[in-house]
Amino acid sequence: MTKETQKTKAFPSLKHRIVAESIRTGKHNATLLSDIMIIADIEDKRQAYTIIEELINDYGYVIGASKSGKYRGYYIPASRREFVEVASQFKQSINSMNKRYENLLNNYKKTGA
Repeated sequence: MTKETQKTKAFPSLKHRIVAESIRTGKHNATLLSDIMIIADIEDKRQAYTIIEELINDYGYVIGASKSGKYRGYYIPASRREFVEVASQFKQSINSMNKRYENLLNNYKKTGA
């Protein structure tokens, strides 16, 4: 989906539009979730996460997150290098969650329940 399509597809709420507009391009411009919540008048973190997820899954936004380092927060990758970094971090999270899932199943089996 192109930037033009992103801007013309109707959002389900004003908060979606505000969140989309508050996420800037480039890791150096990352916006903290707490700031996004203030800008969009969102009180619940879960709602903010859901909106960001919907922007990615339903509206074609490429939104990355940086959890550590000098530039923390959400941003639109400004280069292929930034995109690869975002994708790599996301893949690591998936691998970690899969490992946790497998350990959860194995630990449950060990209990004999």
